[in-house]
Amino acid sequence: MKRLSAIFITLMLVFAFAGQVSAAAPQEKQVHILLNGKELAFPSAPKIIENKTYVEYRSLLEQLGYEVEYAADSKTIQAQSAMHQIEMTVGADVAFVDGKTVPISGQLRIVGDGVWVGLRFVAELSGMEIKWNAKTYEAALVDNGPTPEQQAAVFKILDKMLLVEAASDPEGALKLFSEDSPLRAAGLGEELKKQMEKVKVRTTIVNKRIESYSATEAVLVTVEDSAKVSGGFYPEYRSQTRYTLHPGSDGEWLLYTLEPLGIEYTNVPALFDQAVTVPDAVKSDIGKLLDDQLKATQTENIEAYLATMTFKSDAEKEAFKGQLQQIFSAADSSPAVEKWIVVEYNGTDKATILWSLVSDVKVGTQAVKTKVVLANELEKVNGKWLFNSNQTQLSAKQL
Repeated sequence: MKRLSAIFITLMLVFAFAGQVSAAAPQEKQVHILLNGKELAFPSAPKIIENKTYVEYRSLLEQLGYEVEYAADSKTIQAQSAMHQIEMTVGADVAFVDGKTVPISGQLRIVGDGVWVGLRFVAELSGMEIKWNAKTYEAALVDNGPTPEQQAAVFKILDKMLLVEAASDPEGALKLFSEDSPLRAAGLGEELKKQMEKVKVRTTIVNKRIESYSATEAVLVTVEDSAKVSGGFYPEYRSQTRYTLHPGSDGEWLLYTLEPLGIEYTNVPALFDQAVTVPDAVKSDIGKLLDDQLKATQTENIEAYLATMTFKSDAEKEAFKGQLQQIFSAADSSPAVEKWIVVEYNGTDKATILWSLVSDVKVGTQAVKTKVVLANELEKVNGKWLFNSNQTQLSAKQL
């Protein structure tokens, strides 16, 4: 009995010691994440991995104000907020943030069955300040960007733009520009009136974000689709545009400047179905103008080329002449017109042509064949049709 009691007592001591060891083992501390002082909630608790805090990507991004899409086949995350665009892929070396590449450096990984992101990585990409309290395991995020109300006030200008466009209201459109906008001095009012009388357009805002924000200036970047509803010749396109906004006297945001960042014309083949009827004599004269300019290009005759054009000033002519000299010096070209049509004609002295130009171009020892589609405005001066400087390249490709 004494022996059994001793064994029993020994086992009890072992179990008791084991319980004490288990109770003394360090417990994983819970990480708390605060945004502007308010704690965020997550369906899966944030984890410390290799001394970095990781969070399930969707729950974090959505609480930071992003709209999120995930492509499971490629494990690619696309996130869009009012201020930022982020695209990142598990296993990739870089992420794409607002059009720029940023090293991922292991900040995106698979944890269990899900994709997790580094908290500091996402916070700093989002322009937020982050402070870590090692004692309380608390990460405090501070968003210095515009509030949701301020974001809505900036985006309101886009709604106003779409309304005046739908109403074909050039005066209303002009009122959306600040009084000190340099575009007003450049004849914006007349240009808006001319454009809206010519064609009715419908713009769709595909994407929008605020690039920078202060009390005196906001910069807004959009991706837009522009489509013809009715009217004359109009190349449809997708564009990226940067708008700089200044506050008006009533505090509402107004357009100050706009900067096209990129444009892709989307209906180029269909434009060749938009020919208008012109007198045979007009068509013949324009055809001769095209031939004269092509011959001048082939022979690199600068004066003959300039004789096919009209300019607003001598300064504009000299600037164009300098550009032409550089082009002729850099390359040899043998262009040929594939097809051309008149797409606008006012009945007397103004027209617009659409033409497809195929060229064999030699630069040094390199030779390529290219095809470009151009839209050119023409003007009849002293009885002769001439190109003016308003030329638009609608597409270009190497054959």
